[in-house]
Amino acid sequence: LMLWLLDAQAAAIRVATEPILMVSPDTLIAAPVPMFGDWDVCLLTRRRPTPIVNSVMAVRPSRAVADLWWQMARDARSLSVGSRTWGADIDIIVETLQIKPSENAVREHAGVKIRLLPVDGLFWSADGGPARRMPQPIWDFKGSRKAKMVTYAGFLG
Repeated sequence: LMLWLLDAQAAAIRVATEPILMVSPDTLIAAPVPMFGDWDVCLLTRRRPTPIVNSVMAVRPSRAVADLWWQMARDARSLSVGSRTWGADIDIIVETLQIKPSENAVREHAGVKIRLLPVDGLFWSADGGPARRMPQPIWDFKGSRKAKMVTYAGFLG
């Protein structure tokens, strides 16, 4: 699944003709997200469990971005079996771009300008508490929390 996800991202980037926001089906966007700017790719960073959250990525497509994503998709096939089973879609991006936990930077890799944006104040994972509208623009519903998505989507109108 993780390798397929990288391939799907690379294919989407290759055919896109305008900036795109790639969003996981486990995620709701509740308000504008400040991910577009003077860069080609914006990735959300965090402290743990991995240095990035890949459920929302902003991309201004170009040949350089597409080439970088296809290369990462190919390189991911040589990661450990454990990573290829679960996590390769994050692991290869972190490894290739040498992303540090909660990194806040703009830098270039292979001709691609990359914005690393900490999730603090932007990202919220649904919890066991009562449903309520959250102030963060990105709401996450992975795993058993997915059942709550419909309730939370009602807050969006």
